[in-house]
Amino acid sequence: MDLDALETQYKGRKFGELVLLQYKEFRKRPLEFFISAFQGTKEELPTVPGDFVEKWIDEIVILGIKEDFWRSDCGFVFHHICEKARNRLITVGIEVSPDIVFTMFQTALLNFVYTFFKNPSSKAFVQKSIGIGFLRRIFSK
Repeated sequence: MDLDALETQYKGRKFGELVLLQYKEFRKRPLEFFISAFQGTKEELPTVPGDFVEKWIDEIVILGIKEDFWRSDCGFVFHHICEKARNRLITVGIEVSPDIVFTMFQTALLNFVYTFFKNPSSKAFVQKSIGIGFLRRIFSK
């Protein structure tokens, strides 16, 4: 896994666009498919005593309360979340590898997508944050 190449690939788009794109793709399938994919991704993370995954998700979710986060360059956000993942792994004594860091990024990304399923107003907040107008938000699924 080449995280630098992924960061370069993500540059130039808004992070909110990536999350909305993932949501759109998962909406094409039954919700159970998404839940299974999300659970499977979380299970790829190392087993650590305590609530490692929940604390990780909580650390990242808080970033999403500001509109600027969603408008930020996707490559920058990817890098920022990966750095937070590295720090979290070091804190709990897990050897850092690009694959684990990417899985932690994916877990955070899928958690944002899951929030759209649970709370459609959060999807509207992200759409508004990245400049999608009111009428387009109403008619987007």
